[in-house]
Amino acid sequence: MICIFFVRYDFDSWREFSYLDEEEKEKGENRDERRWIEKQNKAARQKRKKEETSRIRQLVDNAYACDPRVMKFKEDEKAKKIAMKKAKQDAIKQRQEAEEKQRRDAEEEERLIKQKEADKIKARVEAAKKEREEQDKAFKRERKLLMAAAREKNYFASNDDERVKNILDVDKLARLLSLVR
Repeated sequence: MICIFFVRYDFDSWREFSYLDEEEKEKGENRDERRWIEKQNKAARQKRKKEETSRIRQLVDNAYACDPRVMKFKEDEKAKKIAMKKAKQDAIKQRQEAEEKQRRDAEEEERLIKQKEADKIKARVEAAKKEREEQDKAFKRERKLLMAAAREKNYFASNDDERVKNILDVDKLARLLSLVR
């Protein structure tokens, strides 16, 4: 609707400017002179035609620039472009936020998994340490019992030399017992 008038940019004027020719072609004395006159007239007509086309385009430009419908149309197009750009930016921002949230969630999940693994390892280490301590206590108790049993039986010896040798053997046996576990 708006564009109907502004199609005039391509308007081909039917005006002819031959009536404004400065010299008449028939007044030429010979063929070369008539051709030269025609050439001059044709150049002048083309110049006037160009000026006419320029005048029409200037008229269309002025009408286009002053038409409130065109201004409203341009403003609407501009607002539409801005809205599309804003929607695109919002979509990009939402996508980035979603990716960031997903990345943070993945990091948090990974951290929790690592924490659970660390807790399991720590619990295993603590259990192993506790078990080792209990074994050490049990071995010390057994060693004490062995030493007490040997002392009670007088180290299975009848004289002092044999007794010293047996004390050393029982002590060595008690140390080996704790090393074997």
